[in-house]
Order: sequence, then structure tokens, then C-alpha cells
Amino acid sequence: MKRLFSIPGLRWRGRIKQFEAEVYDHWADSIDRSIWAPWLNRWVESFAREIPEGSAILDVGCGTGSALLLLAQRQPTLLAGTDIATKAMAVARRKLSGLGADLRTGDAETGLPWPDATFDAVTMTAVIHHFPNPDTVLLHIARVLKPAGRLIIAEPHFFFPILQIENLLLKIYPLNGDLHFFSQRGLRRLVERYGFRIVAQRRAAFFAWYTVAQKCESSQA
Repeated sequence: MKRLFSIPGLRWRGRIKQFEAEVYDHWADSIDRSIWAPWLNRWVESFAREIPEGSAILDVGCGTGSALLLLAQRQPTLLAGTDIATKAMAVARRKLSGLGADLRTGDAETGLPWPDATFDAVTMTAVIHHFPNPDTVLLHIARVLKPAGRLIIAEPHFFFPILQIENLLLKIYPLNGDLHFFSQRGLRRLVERYGFRIVAQRRAAFFAWYTVAQKCESSQA
């Protein structure tokens, strides 16, 4: 990779979404060769087994499509992804050409351009800590998930007090567009507020965990 870290200018607060898109567009051609790629792939391989074969799958924050390429092994009836970074999405389209993936560039905080109850599973890998308003994203995800559909959120797991110190520093300066990392307990509380029931939280690799949540059948989100 040309750069391992990107730091926003002092005016970042008014343009954090643009900054994040610029970071991942800058990395689009090299991130799959980075030191993080094998780690992220192992993460996806770990939680892919939580998704039944033949599911309709959406990856929110799909980047260059590496997770979708691995999730395609679940023989999905629909494979879809969305990301705010235009160049990263162009790489994803090339990578997934021939798989019939439905890839749409956009900001998940402003909405997901699919009808209600479209997907059996929605995944996010190292993504939710980039959203200024993760609550809004979860509302949109709940809408496009079928009743009893699964939400899988894979996130780094930092121990206390490292987590508190890191989040305090990110309030001052959001390195790479990172805004707030959740504890496992904090993530459970977040998703439970939006009509999900926690199924499991499992370790995928060192400092890497994923949370499996199920949309409650009675949820009208």
C-alpha cells in the first residue's frame, strides 16, 4: 500500500464522509495486496458459515468487493453491495464481473436502494465504526432484511482501557475516518435497540470478533 494511514485536515468535521471516500478510493488499487487483506479474508471466511446457502446477501461498506467474492461461495440467490467510495466500487465491479452482483454506490446512512424485506443476510466488515450515525444505518438495514434475517457485524475488539483511550483520541482526530469503536457489550445494546436479537458473538482472529444478530419477526422496521 502507498500509505498505511491517512489523516484528515483540520477542516475534517464538515467533510468526514468525503474524507472517508477519498481514503478508500486512494487505497482501491492496493488494499487487496496490503498486510490487512489476509486478516480481513479470514474474518469473512469465519462468519460466512453463519449464512445459509442460497441466501440473498447484502454487504454494506463492500469496498473493493473482497468480502462479496468470498460470500459468493454461499451460492446466494442475490449478491449485492454498496459503498460510498466510487473508485473502490469500480474495482468491485471488475472483480465481481460475471457473478451478477448488484453493486450500488451510495451512503448507507441516507438509505439503501432496495425494497423492504429483500435480503436474508446483511454483513458489515470493519465498517460500522466509520459511520457518524450508525443508528440510522441499522434502521435502513432492518428495513431491507426479511423477518428472521441475519445481520453480521465484524469489528476489531479492543480491551479496556485501550478502547476508551482510542475513542477519546478519535474524537479529536479520526485517523482513516475511524470515528468510534464499540465494545462487544456496546454493540449488543446498539443492535438490540433496532429490532434485533443477538445470536452469538465469536472470535474470528486476534482482535477480530463478529456479532450475529437476527431480526425479530415482529419488527416493523
